[in-house]
Amino acid sequence: MGIAMLNPSYGSRMSRKQARMWQSWEDYMHFWCQREDFRALLPALLEGEDPDFSLHLLRIADIEAKAALPHAAPA
Repeated sequence: MGIAMLNPSYGSRMSRKQARMWQSWEDYMHFWCQREDFRALLPALLEGEDPDFSLHLLRIADIEAKAALPHAAPA
């Protein structure tokens, strides 16, 4: 019996295999959300999608947008 993992995004339990697959998908979402052009189109792309999924992807886009901001030089 595999140890079930908790999907922090949806609070559902996953097997190790499912958790590995989810992490690959999560990495892919982060990859695309690093692109400014993709983030700009995201609201239109998410029309009609599952609200929880849309919120999750928008959160990722926000994280990646903040990471892309130039950091201030230390004083």
